[in-house]
Amino acid sequence: MLGSTRFFNQYLLLTVATSFLMGNNASLAMESSEESKRGSDSYHTPLKTKTMQEELSQTPGFVVAQKQSNLFSRDKFVQIFGEKDIKILDEVVDWEAFSNKSMPFDAPERRNSLRFIRKFLGDNSSLSDEADTLYPDMLKLEDQTKRAHLDRMKEITKQYFGVENNQVVFPMKQAGDQLGTRIQINFEGQEPITYHVKTHSAGLKSAMSSAAKILDPKELVVYKILENFNIGCESHFFGRDFDNFYIATKDASNSGDVFLTYGKIRDQKKLQTSLIGNLQELIDNTEQNPNNEAQDFMESMMCLDLLGRILRLTDFQTNPTNFGFLKDKFQLKAVDFRMQQGIVYEVNEDHWGGFLRGNGDFEYSDADAYMLYALKERSKEARFETAKNVFQRLFFDFERVLRDSQESAVKSLNNIANTQNEPLDGRKKNLKEAIEKYISTLRHNFEFFASKLNG
Repeated sequence: MLGSTRFFNQYLLLTVATSFLMGNNASLAMESSEESKRGSDSYHTPLKTKTMQEELSQTPGFVVAQKQSNLFSRDKFVQIFGEKDIKILDEVVDWEAFSNKSMPFDAPERRNSLRFIRKFLGDNSSLSDEADTLYPDMLKLEDQTKRAHLDRMKEITKQYFGVENNQVVFPMKQAGDQLGTRIQINFEGQEPITYHVKTHSAGLKSAMSSAAKILDPKELVVYKILENFNIGCESHFFGRDFDNFYIATKDASNSGDVFLTYGKIRDQKKLQTSLIGNLQELIDNTEQNPNNEAQDFMESMMCLDLLGRILRLTDFQTNPTNFGFLKDKFQLKAVDFRMQQGIVYEVNEDHWGGFLRGNGDFEYSDADAYMLYALKERSKEARFETAKNVFQRLFFDFERVLRDSQESAVKSLNNIANTQNEPLDGRKKNLKEAIEKYISTLRHNFEFFASKLNG
């Protein structure tokens, strides 16, 4: 017998109520009435009101670019090291990139040249007092370069949310590979709202180890799908171009409840027992039927498993720091993921076989005992029934979710192009086509699993 299914009943109530009030545009009503006043469609990157030169002269990046031009001039290096010694640099350094003072500080030509300059100065800084001074000046400028990227992110984030300096605080970013920050916004008459802001998955890393690459638009679609299923958090997309593109997600604890990752819940025995119900007794064969809490937990794990397979995600349900539950309601929340790369995204019989075995793409043999039981060790019939229940109670309106998610992702691309006055060129067209192709594939994937479960 199925349990109380707290999560799915709540989602169904939200969806029905929203559909009644707003027709098909259900996604924004998944927050409380106060929070929905500032949903993700309420914000945009503002249009330019200044000339390009006025904008540039006021940015940290422009200041860094000017310092680079002054510090890394060929004439200065000849003066310090001599014409003969810098011939090796002439072969690999684009000096014109630094003499061109209008070139951005993070242009590829400058980034590539700086790698060779850094090594050269490290090897030759002891040749003279001037050389010894130049090396620490370069290190100081490297730190300023890193801060410029972060300052740019903060400034664009403030512009997007339409807030002034006296309305925001930037707490220290939590751990993560992506360049990012947190922003706490204090809207008048409301509780502070916290967002986690980071570059897209192919963007700049915290260590600045590589240049930003163009975003993978499938990532935007996934964020919106999770949000529209009320599993993910409110998400926003904005930036200055398709490389320097940012993702802001609302802190899961902003719902008025405290969010705990599954990893943290596992470390608190009493809390874990409240979450999993009599699951341990089922594992020990001392009980035969799951209680409501155990049923809810297994449905939540199955929900994550199915989304991971259908959306083709990794580092999702297999990472206990990337999902968790609201402490009081035990409502499931997913906060991070990675897209699988270099694969065929369309599922087939092999993927269905992996689901039936309880592994496939995901090696649950390494999971904790409770997830292992929910997704692998139980009978195939029991897992099949739980998956069918998830489809009926949560994924029944996947067509609406896909449609709304595609619309939000495309809208974010349009905002970037309009803001930057970029032509609607092949790059933007390719991103939109990638979104459309991914949505078509996901429609197949949902229908494939639905047909198998209902066949």
